Amino acid sequence: MDANSPRPSAQIISFPAGGRRSALILSNEAKFAAEVRSLRKLKIVAETGWYHQEAVEQAAPNRKN
Repeated sequence: MDANSPRPSAQIISFPAGGRRSALILSNEAKFAAEVRSLRKLKIVAETGWYHQEAVEQAAPNRKN
């Protein structure tokens, strides 16, 4: 091996200005999007809250206005 042979220099690549912050933001956005997608799959059931209404009616005769 010749000591005077030209060696290719390394290429220096700079990091993004935001650093890991942008990756964290993208990660949080991906988590949020996944959560929204999972919520869309849920079946929503409309309840009347009969137990609440019953409690209100039971308490009504005892109330003093």
